[in-house]
Amino acid sequence: MDNFCGGAFWNTTLLLENTWPQLTPCFVDLVVTCAPCLMFWLAIPCHVYKEESSRVDRQFSYPVSRLNVAKLACCCLLCVLVVLQLLEHVFTATSPAAIVGDSVLLLTLVAATLMTQYERSRGVITSSPLFVFWLLKTGCDVIPLYTKVMLKDYERDAGKFAEFVLGYLVTLTMVLLYAFADPVAVFFTNKLHPAGERGCPETTTSFLNQLTFAWLTKLMVLAYQRGVEMADMWDLNPRDQSVNLVRVFERIWGQEQQRCSRINKEQPNVHYINGHLPKHSHSSNDLTDERTPILGNGHPKTNYILTQQNGTSNSAFRKKRSMTRSSGSEETLYESYETEREDVLFHQGEGPKMTQNMQIGNTRPSLVRVLFRQFGGTMAVCLAQRLMADVFLILNPLILGQLISHLNTRQEGREWHGYVLAAALLLFGTCRTVFQALAIYRAYYVGLQIKSVVIGAVFNKALRINNEAKKKATSGEIVSLMSVDAQRLQEFISRIFFGITIPLVLISVIAIVYSYVADAAFAGVVVLVVLIPLTGLAGACQKLVQEKLLFFKDLRIKTFNEILNGIKVLKLYAWEESFERRVAEVRGQEVRCLMKVAMLYVLLGLCFNMMAFLMTLATYGWYVLSHSDHFLDPSAAFVIMSLLNVLTPTLDSFGMLISFFVQAKVSVRRINDFLCSPELDFDAVSHVTKPGEAIRVEKATFAWDDTQYPILKNISVTVPTGRLVAVVGPVGAGKSSLISSFLGEMVTLRGHVALKGSVAYVAQQAWIQNATVRDNVLFGQAYQRERYNAVVKACQLERDLSILPAGDMTEIGEKGTNLSGGQKQRVSLARAVYSDSDVYLMDDPLSAVDSHVGKAIFSDVVGPRGILKGKTRVLVTHGVHWLPLVDEIVVLRQGQITEVGSYTQLMRHNGDFAQFLKTYFTQDHNNDGEGEDEEDEELTDPEVVEMRRQILADVESATTDAATSGDDMQIRIRGFLPRRKKRKDRDRRHQAERHKGKGRQSAYDEVDPVMEDRGKLILSETLVKGRMPFHVYLHYPRAAGLVSLLVAALCFASFRAASVGANFWLRQWTGDPVLTNQSTWGSEVFVNTNEYYLTVYGIFGVLQVVLLLAYNALYWVRTIQASSRLHDRMIRKLFRAPMAFFDTTPIGRIMNRVSTDMEIVDNLMPIIFRDLVSTFTVLLASVVVLVVVSPTSIVVLLPLAVFCYFSLASYVPMSRQCRRMEAVTRSPIFAHFSETITGAATIRAYRATQRFVQESKIRVDDNQKFYFAWMAGLRWIQMSLDGVTNVVIFMAAILEIVSPNPSGGAAGLSVSYALQLTYTLNYLVRQVTDFETNVVSVERLKEYSEVPSEASWVNEQKRPAPDWPARGGVELRGFQTRYRPGLELVLKGVSCQIKGGEKIGIVGRTGAGKSSLSLALFRLIEATGGAILVDGINIADMGLHDLRARLTILPQDPVLFSGSLRFNLDPFGQYDDVALWRALQQAYLHEFVQGLPGDLSYECGEGGLNLSVGQRQLVCLARTLLRKTRILVLDEATAAVDMETDALIQATVRHAFSTCTILTIAHRLNTIMDYDRILVMDSGTVREFDTPANLLTKPNSAFAAMLRDAGLA
Repeated sequence: MDNFCGGAFWNTTLLLENTWPQLTPCFVDLVVTCAPCLMFWLAIPCHVYKEESSRVDRQFSYPVSRLNVAKLACCCLLCVLVVLQLLEHVFTATSPAAIVGDSVLLLTLVAATLMTQYERSRGVITSSPLFVFWLLKTGCDVIPLYTKVMLKDYERDAGKFAEFVLGYLVTLTMVLLYAFADPVAVFFTNKLHPAGERGCPETTTSFLNQLTFAWLTKLMVLAYQRGVEMADMWDLNPRDQSVNLVRVFERIWGQEQQRCSRINKEQPNVHYINGHLPKHSHSSNDLTDERTPILGNGHPKTNYILTQQNGTSNSAFRKKRSMTRSSGSEETLYESYETEREDVLFHQGEGPKMTQNMQIGNTRPSLVRVLFRQFGGTMAVCLAQRLMADVFLILNPLILGQLISHLNTRQEGREWHGYVLAAALLLFGTCRTVFQALAIYRAYYVGLQIKSVVIGAVFNKALRINNEAKKKATSGEIVSLMSVDAQRLQEFISRIFFGITIPLVLISVIAIVYSYVADAAFAGVVVLVVLIPLTGLAGACQKLVQEKLLFFKDLRIKTFNEILNGIKVLKLYAWEESFERRVAEVRGQEVRCLMKVAMLYVLLGLCFNMMAFLMTLATYGWYVLSHSDHFLDPSAAFVIMSLLNVLTPTLDSFGMLISFFVQAKVSVRRINDFLCSPELDFDAVSHVTKPGEAIRVEKATFAWDDTQYPILKNISVTVPTGRLVAVVGPVGAGKSSLISSFLGEMVTLRGHVALKGSVAYVAQQAWIQNATVRDNVLFGQAYQRERYNAVVKACQLERDLSILPAGDMTEIGEKGTNLSGGQKQRVSLARAVYSDSDVYLMDDPLSAVDSHVGKAIFSDVVGPRGILKGKTRVLVTHGVHWLPLVDEIVVLRQGQITEVGSYTQLMRHNGDFAQFLKTYFTQDHNNDGEGEDEEDEELTDPEVVEMRRQILADVESATTDAATSGDDMQIRIRGFLPRRKKRKDRDRRHQAERHKGKGRQSAYDEVDPVMEDRGKLILSETLVKGRMPFHVYLHYPRAAGLVSLLVAALCFASFRAASVGANFWLRQWTGDPVLTNQSTWGSEVFVNTNEYYLTVYGIFGVLQVVLLLAYNALYWVRTIQASSRLHDRMIRKLFRAPMAFFDTTPIGRIMNRVSTDMEIVDNLMPIIFRDLVSTFTVLLASVVVLVVVSPTSIVVLLPLAVFCYFSLASYVPMSRQCRRMEAVTRSPIFAHFSETITGAATIRAYRATQRFVQESKIRVDDNQKFYFAWMAGLRWIQMSLDGVTNVVIFMAAILEIVSPNPSGGAAGLSVSYALQLTYTLNYLVRQVTDFETNVVSVERLKEYSEVPSEASWVNEQKRPAPDWPARGGVELRGFQTRYRPGLELVLKGVSCQIKGGEKIGIVGRTGAGKSSLSLALFRLIEATGGAILVDGINIADMGLHDLRARLTILPQDPVLFSGSLRFNLDPFGQYDDVALWRALQQAYLHEFVQGLPGDLSYECGEGGLNLSVGQRQLVCLARTLLRKTRILVLDEATAAVDMETDALIQATVRHAFSTCTILTIAHRLNTIMDYDRILVMDSGTVREFDTPANLLTKPNSAFAAMLRDAGLA
């Protein structure tokens, strides 16, 4: 080696025993010169691979720029200099080591030159390996430079020295050149962004700026100058965008499904008997299929009843037997379907125990595995960076030990040792800062990416789950997955790297401590061994509690979501108290779980806060007591203390990590379960049919899910292309189910379904988006004026648009709140017509519209001459008079197709169709007998009369039942004939109205911003700007109890003071003259002194334990109390908020408060507030110790404090506003999700799933970009403040070095506390900003806890009599009202008097004020003038519940809640079973409910999902019958139901409420013809109020005109 080097390779004496640090020439040539080169050659392959793999995203090379030319020139100049040096070394016979070093350097420079041009050709903006190479080379060249200076080479050979200095300056220039991004590359990169988009500056900045986060400085300056607004924010880095992340996730998830499929296929077949797995079986054979769609559950089309074997299945189904319960009610047990194969036998026995997705013995896709595959590489880099940061963190205490030793044994001429050690503290601190910032930044953006992936995956899955999965995962629970669980997963991933290196740090610390105190180090290990299992046990307990906590949280969110969906019904029925108690009960369980978690936090906080001190005490105690001459010298004592202090934040983060791990584990399981839940089978409907066929179903059997008996059985039907097919049958026959089966919404148990071409679907309950009318109609398609106008006209929307505030640019509220039932249905129909699809599936769209409108729609849209002629149309209808005009009729009865054919074919015999018509007319005839003037308005239209007369004649000829024969038939027909003479007049009026509508087309042809503003309904969410008022900061402490928190803070301050006192005592201990005097070592005085110091040190520890325990217990109890109070205040206010608040506030926005904001207040705010107090006291203690030990340090601290202030003044406003904007943009995500889930069937039918998924991704990215800016800003401030703390550490060391009387103990104490500043200051800033940004959630809860309330529920001074209203008389005296302040009056001086017991029909055009009148009666909108008197009492004087509980309304939309049928009928439990069954019998539900499993205990599902629309309306009718107050309001109660259900409701109302005052807002005018009086409303005023007979005699009567328009006069 010496020959190769030409001397020694290493010389310790030359380095350390010298007046300056000198290295050997060989070491400089081989190590110092080659180290940067080695790094370069190691990094280049990875760099090239990365660029080549990302070339698809960046396919351009930019022209040669000035910066590029400068780099090339400098590289060439350096190559020339190195070549000259190499030639000199060769010709002067210098050592081989120098030649090797020069050769390696020359090759590296040539490679760097080529790499510069390679990166230009790949469009690389900045080069990380080249910047690091030049930076390292510049740093390494300092060594030979100062060596030449110290050896005065400039005197011996000035030319060579100048050559070296020139090379160094060129190298330094290269560092500067690579510190900037190439502007030409930036220009070309920005050109790639679409117009209007702002690229993330991180992608176009230099590597140095990326390291220091300087690319955020511009935003920070902007925030300091005027604050940050939404328009200032750039888009997400493409690396973090949902569209890229979710695409990769879906691909890997699909691969994971295929892996599980292969594993499951290798397992033996399984035979399930009675829902159980036989002992000899282990798993099912083929429960997965590689064709399963991405994000599917890995299961094939088969259900649990029939498992595929060898890819085949036989399907002979039969009902096994019926059994009778002992109670007398019949229970049909379907041992389901039994295959003809002997080796596959399944019995349902216990029903739901076996489902499609049960994983008995099966391998299912793992979310953790998929996420690790997708993000594992990034996590590995993050882990490496964190390890490097920890290495430098541990090196600092070691250097401190060397510094203390140097100060204790200072030698003349060796002063440079101290300065080098101080510089090393600065260098290592800077390296730790950079690596830690990069590691945390990477961890945070991985957390962001995983949250985006989870939200995207859950959203996609929610659009695919089948009905069985919907029973287990309601929309509220899925919102919880997207908000709470995704957030918890993000928090865990963001923090996992704080604790993942803890084992390595522990081992390193223990090893270093062992090197100082030998066996005494194991005393600290014993403390760890005792405390770590204790914390592990606490973590296990926490996991169990967290599972319960999430269950109750889900239940609360689900319950409140349903409450918000039905809030109008709750207020109308005065049910708020019942549901508020329901929420309070769930919240109470949740708070109890939170309290248990808090007690575990008390234990964990005590363990982790005291762990470092207890380890120190045990180590010191063992060391001094194990041998009589052991004493703690300052070097060992303060190095050990510093090392164990390093563990304090590390172990504290470990305690936090346990909590987050437990939460994340539960959340991952929940998300994984949801992603593996059963899906709709998208292969169930084939898109290949025979020529001329649009729909073909062959021998198919359908069920809503695998756990239920089939709804449709043995269905075989063919729909030819271009034909109009009607589907008819009695209520519950399965008509809507048939449409759903065509769409693939049902489980196909057997058979085949094929549908060719695009589909348009009009649901029975219209789904309306929270968008403008135009957007609802266009539904993502381009606006074509002529086509759009034609569709609007055909769907009879012209008049409706003319009266809306902004025409078709009027915003429609959630679920179409500001549209009537008929308007919603027509908008839904217009959407279908505008789609220009091949197949139209219409589920009774005409039932919700007026008869004359229905006739026009049939003629202009659906019928043979309508706009859809030539299209394939399947129409479910109850309008039997249209049946002769359709091409084919499908008759359903009890879930089976009994007849198919044209009207003529079906009427040739007395089949099910003829019987259906006979039943229909007989029922209609019976209903006619209820009142003299009541007739179906459609029966009076001359065209309809003619058709129905022919139908009646056909029925008469086809059937033999006397009920519709002979004289009775003639009576009915003669009743229609007199009105034929009105036909021409009515047609003329309709034609005139159509022409008049043409003149209004231009009102909504183009988008007018003014009109758009006028049509705005939903208020934008308030975005608070600037610093929060001080009272907002105090809101959380006040909720917790200010006095209690102050006492807790005092306890913690005392704990910190005791900790500082213990360290000063340690300084006194290590500097005691008795102990430092070697002559006393081993003596009794020496031993007693040691024991004395140790005892007092232990007393300090006991005091800390007591104070810390008191603080933790008091703090956690009070913060849970704060969370409970904030929730209760908000919920209380929301239940008492006026209806106008819910009309203008999206449900998603409220749910954001209830879920995400409440989650932050429940779980994050206590931790953040605790850490803020803890870190502030540590910082305060560190500053005090520095000033006390070294008063001159205040000269350094003051300017640094000024720098910190200005840094914070820039960062805090930006951080605060970003979190506010992140919170505001979070609500639209959940609002869009809730809306999408509601209309999932419609979205799937239109094949618009990807558009809605894309919209969700855009909203997620819009939300995440603010979180990303906040997170990057946190790293920016960390770099700034860590730089400050590194300077403080450096200056503390320098001040001790230059001190005239240096002390090892003083240096150890001051530098130890300065080292604490390394993480304390940065952590404090993070906690301050975390508190300020998360207190936004407190602010948002506070905002909703201050929502203006409606009038009090009970007015004790003016309570009505118990029997009020006794008569039911209603009087309006000049009544005026508006929906919200600032809007126009909707009722303008209405005056009328209604006698008790009268039946009043309220009619008028859309917008006349009919519904406003009913809302005013219930005081959902308050009077602005006049009064309403009920039995002579002003309703404005009494409490709302006293009023609403004495009135009854049957609203238009049938709203049910998840829960039992009993709960939906009687939430307060006021009625016994006899009353409930009587109400059900009157509502025609008695037999239906008796057939349900559990009868009154039957679960209705979310929103009554398990019941049909008609059944839900009848349940609402039964609910009304139970109350049976003296006043009943029918608010278009039958507008959304079919005519059969309408007839049932009308008959029941007439019979059960015969003595009551009835106010009916009429949808079908025939239903009010026998009423006592008719109230005609027009533009908010009373136009007419008289008996029907009197109104009909008036020639200019508005009511008579309406009857003529409807064909009733």
